[in-house]
Amino acid sequence: MPALVLRTARHAPLTTEPCVHLVDDDEHFRIAIGLLLSTSGIHTKGYHSAEHFLSVYVPQDNECLLLDLRMPGIGGLELQRKMNERHINLPVIVISAFAETPSVVETIRNGAIDFLEKPIEEVALIDKVTKALATDRSRKAETGDLHRRLHRLSDRERQVMQGFIDAKTTQEVARHLGISPKTVEKHRVHIFEKLAVSSVPELMCLLARQVK
Repeated sequence: MPALVLRTARHAPLTTEPCVHLVDDDEHFRIAIGLLLSTSGIHTKGYHSAEHFLSVYVPQDNECLLLDLRMPGIGGLELQRKMNERHINLPVIVISAFAETPSVVETIRNGAIDFLEKPIEEVALIDKVTKALATDRSRKAETGDLHRRLHRLSDRERQVMQGFIDAKTTQEVARHLGISPKTVEKHRVHIFEKLAVSSVPELMCLLARQVK
């Protein structure tokens, strides 16, 4: 069975089986990895680009990300940065046919937990994916459904939240984003409701738990 390309809407129900998100522009590679992981009972969702992943990603109960380092458009490093901005906190395993030391080091700094060089060995792949999924389960056991709640935030709400995280006042956030203080306050209310917090310090504590 070929690797699946996710075409589900953002409000789709989550799956309970382990899921590996595979971002790689090589269709044949996505299919091969999907077949390989399926033999271990691991479901794969394939994405042909970083842009594709960002546009349709839906959180799963137990998940990790296999990420190609070199792709047309947004590359692996830039996707990691955008995921961090959107608080998409997945265990990331970087894959590449080119084991460039500086790039690999940078992916680790951006939060990747491991690296695989193409061509990928079956035993190494299964081992690293299994460990990444275990890491994800451990994180979610501590943070509950925080990952899902963060995913509900709009892009503007994330920008406003980042302003508060950076210790900006309502007026400063408004100036930075080019919106009115009243609009910032409306976004703050929505952020607090979606994340089930009542203050900025509580929000900070909640996010600190996510990145442990």
